[in-house]
Amino acid sequence: MTRSRTVHSCKLQCFSNTKSAGKDHPGPFRLTNSAFPYLRVLVVDDQPLNLRVFGMMLKKFGCKTTLAENGQRALSACEQQSFDLILMDIELPDMPGYRVASEILMRKKEHQEVPIIAISGYKRSSILDQCLAAGMRDCLEKPIGLGVLKKLLEQISTTSFVTGIHNEISTANRTSSELTPRTFSKPRLV
Repeated sequence: MTRSRTVHSCKLQCFSNTKSAGKDHPGPFRLTNSAFPYLRVLVVDDQPLNLRVFGMMLKKFGCKTTLAENGQRALSACEQQSFDLILMDIELPDMPGYRVASEILMRKKEHQEVPIIAISGYKRSSILDQCLAAGMRDCLEKPIGLGVLKKLLEQISTTSFVTGIHNEISTANRTSSELTPRTFSKPRLV
């Protein structure tokens, strides 16, 4: 499979609700225009394709998105502006995502704390403790579909993290590549 076909397949997987190639193909995931135009999201991932896919998905929701390919750029971006959400890969070339998250949270004042959600190809259960110890709110396993991302943005926009958000995602809005339901932890009380 060529690289362009792989990218095209990835886009189709992320932007559709395909359950099967049969008659029940529901078509692309439909969104209202600019569902979250006020949300500022930083995505930190060292893979250009992942950054591009996250950027396109967040653009569909109308979010103002900043992309960073390593920890230093993420720290610089956080010094220049504030964000409503940070999606952080845990394996970055210059420093681990855990360390970047800790640095960001140490530099922020208490009233400026930003929710940081780890994104990883590892199983959630194997990295959750490290993520929470670094100050992250939760972690999501890649690939992350539009349904999961939309629910996350809805939670951020209402500023309330509650247990069981993934249970609200209807199976009709899930792609076959999304993994088992996960829960968000409640916000840390300072």
